[in-house]
Parts: sequence; structure tokens; C-alpha cells
Amino acid sequence: MPTIRPTADLAHTLPPQDVRVHLRAAAPRLVTVAHKEALIRAGESYGTLLTPETRPSDAQTRAYQDALSRNGERVGALIAGLTAELLRVYRTPVLVSLARGGTPVGCAVRRVARRWGFDVPHHTLSIIRGLGIDAAALAEVRRLHPASPLIFVDGWTGKGSIFQTLRASLPGEVPPAWPC
Repeated sequence: MPTIRPTADLAHTLPPQDVRVHLRAAAPRLVTVAHKEALIRAGESYGTLLTPETRPSDAQTRAYQDALSRNGERVGALIAGLTAELLRVYRTPVLVSLARGGTPVGCAVRRVARRWGFDVPHHTLSIIRGLGIDAAALAEVRRLHPASPLIFVDGWTGKGSIFQTLRASLPGEVPPAWPC
């Protein structure tokens, strides 16, 4: 199966004031979606398999704009509610988003907190199903914020495998269910 070469346009899409990224330089294999799925079914870890992303098509952009106009206010209210609850429960929270899905959510929570006058640090790091969290990145976040509670943020749920991997990576630290 063919391997895809990276494109020259690999610009970072998140402003550095929104998130500090803790990802190790790696040699990922760029593969097609079909090849990636076949490799995963064959037992290979998905952690080094990437599919290239292209700019959204006009149809995808229209679908996004439509979804945003229908759901943006509701999603904004949910992010504001989450932010308010985090600030109510924790005095000095530090957001640790799970790359990639949690990163935009963490950025949104940080922006809302900043608008309300709170500086909530936000870091993103990797976690790989079945392998665990990036322990070196997590140690760096803990070194930077030794007295602050870490709030792990993900952007979606599936079958719970990432949550189980997080719990296994942090025995005794992660409750049996998400608190909010």
C-alpha cells in the first residue's frame, strides 16, 4: 500500500497563547486511511500512523458554517458552563488536553477563563490507546505547576479506551467516572 508524502503546508493552527504543546518529535508514517485501518487491524499501534490533512473543501466549509450557525450558541454555553464549574471547584486549575481531540476544547476553556479574568494554563500532550500517556510531557507539566490540580480534557468519547488508558497511566489519580 502506498505511503503518502507530507505537504509543504503544515502550519500550526493554534495560537501559542492558547496552549503549550508537549509533543515529542517523531518519525510518523503518513499513510492513507485505508492503509492505517489495515495496519491497526493487524495489531500495529496507531500512534505513529498519520493520515495527511488537507484544507477543507468548499462543501466541508459550508457544512461547518451550517453546523456552527445551528449549534454554536449551545456549544459556547456548554464551554462557558464547563469553565465556570472548573473555576468554582478548583482554585488554580491547569488544563491538560489530550492531543488532538482535547486541544481545541482546552483552548476554548482557556479563552473563556481569560475573558473572565482568570489565567488558566493549558498544555496538550499525547496519549496512545493501550500504551499510555506521554510520561515525560506529564512530568514537565507537573514540574511547571507543582501545586495545581491537573484537569484532563478530551474532545470526544468513544468506547472509553482513552479514558481507560488515562486511568491506567495514572493509578489512583483518575476517578472511576468523569466528574463533569
